[in-house]
This record gives sequence, structure tokens and C-alpha cells, in this order.
Amino acid sequence: MVTVVMHQDNLDVQAAVDFVWAKCKDAHERFMENKKKLASWDEKTDKDVTVYVDGLMDWMVGNVHWSYQSERYFGKSGSEVRETRVVKILPKRKTVAVSASTVPMVTGASEVVMGGLESTQLPAGFAQA
Repeated sequence: MVTVVMHQDNLDVQAAVDFVWAKCKDAHERFMENKKKLASWDEKTDKDVTVYVDGLMDWMVGNVHWSYQSERYFGKSGSEVRETRVVKILPKRKTVAVSASTVPMVTGASEVVMGGLESTQLPAGFAQA
């Protein structure tokens, strides 16, 4: 989503991360507000709805934990990223011609801060392992 926002809104990577973080935080807050506004039916239906909504919450939080624990997004640095909220990123790729094909070249590295927030400021459940 960060890459899409960068291109769509012509933002640098930090501004795009901040924008995406704000969208995620807003979605979380709307979810929690809507959970409070759920209608009440009979006892069995209320229990079933509670189990379903709790499952949705577990799914969201589980996805966040998986993102740090797997190597998909942060490589072997997931624990460090979770702790520091800083992601080391590669710069834009330059393409160079090699025979009839092209090869992306990457030089240097940079960092981006995830939301600029301490883990204590994350929505409930997101900061815990």
C-alpha cells in the first residue's frame, strides 16, 4: 500500500508510511467504535456475534504479529523493527542495460519510521507478542 500511495499522491516514502499508518489507525478506531454500537438480539445470537467479532480482532492482531515474526516484510529484523519502529529500506532501483536484458541496481540504504510512534502508543493488542 505504501508504494501505491507514493506513486498515486507523489509522496516520499516517510510521508506514505505516515499516511498508511493513519489509515490503519482510523480503521482500527472505527472498528472499536462500531463494536460498541452492535445491536443486541437474543442471548445465543449475541454470543455468536461476540465470538465472530472477537475472531475478527484476533485475525487483525495475528496478522500484525505474523508480519513481524515471519521474514516476509522485515527479513530477519522483525523483532528489531517491532522494538524500534524503524525499517531499513533500500533506495529506488536504477535500471541498467546488460545485453538484451535489464538488471535493477540498488545502492545505499535508508530508514523509515513506522508511524513515529512508540509501541505503547499502538492500538490495543498490536504491540504485544
